Amino acid sequence: MIELTRKQAEFVEIMRKSILDPEIQELTNNQNLLNAALLLGYVVKEEAVHDLDSNSII
Repeated sequence: MIELTRKQAEFVEIMRKSILDPEIQELTNNQNLLNAALLLGYVVKEEAVHDLDSNSII
């Protein structure tokens, strides 16, 4: 085992959780997209939230 600072350990935990997330895998597998986000910037797109009772989009 190795010793890490708290900040380093938190980063490792984020990385560990990210590895299993399909949405994060999609980003990390596309090096061009990842580089563009890092170099050019990005905006967060809103996801549609579906109301299951009325089948409408909120």
